[in-house]
Amino acid sequence: INVTLTRDGKYGYAADGDLGVVGIIDTRNDELIKVVQLQNGAKPWRGYASHDGKTMWIPNNGDETLSVFDTRKHEIVATLDGGPDMVGVNFMNGKAYVISSSSSFIYVYDLKSLLPKGRIYTGKNVTLETGTTDADAQKLYVCGSNVQKVFVIDGKTDKFTEASDVGLFPW
Repeated sequence: INVTLTRDGKYGYAADGDLGVVGIIDTRNDELIKVVQLQNGAKPWRGYASHDGKTMWIPNNGDETLSVFDTRKHEIVATLDGGPDMVGVNFMNGKAYVISSSSSFIYVYDLKSLLPKGRIYTGKNVTLETGTTDADAQKLYVCGSNVQKVFVIDGKTDKFTEASDVGLFPW
């Protein structure tokens, strides 16, 4: 079970891939306040809190979807199509970037409408790993572990450059 805190730290979202549920914990008194059963076979990975704190994004690697929770109501507000082997969600410039490890794609969604904005293809047989944004949330850095690269994505254009030869298996 992976637990992720909301931005205000008041709640923890615990994704349990074996049971296919997300437990929501009130961290002020360590009380389980809600358990949300996901679609059959969802296998949630872990939560990722949007920068504004309004939503929690949970990749479901079993059925290749994303569950988007409203963090005030603790309810799913959208179930979006994702990709295989999702390993992270990062936020910048009003968008969510979902990293699909085995597909070499980063899926992009608009945070307001929750609609897909496109995909960023990083190349053939690239194993994408974790990512992080810069302090201004204008660039996303995603590791390509089997190609010894870091992909630097511009949050305005969704175009990327590559930093090559960064060492073996960056993660």
